[in-house]
Amino acid sequence: MRELALGEVMSWLRSRLSSALKPLAKEGKRRRKDAEKALSDMREACERIREEGERCVQDRDHRKHRPGRAAIRFHKLVMSVLEDVSFPGPELSTEAISALQKALARVYNLVGKEWKGLLAQMEPYMIRARMRLKGAWRRIGEVVRSLDALIAECKPLEMEDQVSEAVSRIEGLVEEGRRVEADIDLFMV
Repeated sequence: MRELALGEVMSWLRSRLSSALKPLAKEGKRRRKDAEKALSDMREACERIREEGERCVQDRDHRKHRPGRAAIRFHKLVMSVLEDVSFPGPELSTEAISALQKALARVYNLVGKEWKGLLAQMEPYMIRARMRLKGAWRRIGEVVRSLDALIAECKPLEMEDQVSEAVSRIEGLVEEGRRVEADIDLFMV
């Protein structure tokens, strides 16, 4: 067993985990790019639906007005949720991955719920726009599942976080012990 100074624990642990963290960091970058692309595709599909909806509302055929208004409402609803999605920084952490996964899952679930709601009201119009949306929706679902798998692979990151918390807690206790010793020395004199 090797003895380490408290200040050296984190650098030692990082050196030991570096071989496990390099492929995770590379995988995290790839999944982040996939998420950005899927979100961009979703935005484009929503914009296409909005454009189609505006055309339907402006059409003289009154049968198209209701699907057009539904398309515009759908666009506003989804874009408000898309604005809330934020991407983590370049540093890989389980909290950041989990937050991104939850935000994308929220988008996925919202669009999935609307297939029977606002998107059903667009029938039989805007077929191509809805097909593009369905493709983007499926890609977001794939990204959500892949991020979930990445979180499962991030056990070394969780271990690093736990050790970091334990080290900071021990450092706080050591500092508190020094203060108590100083107080005891004042009373003993």
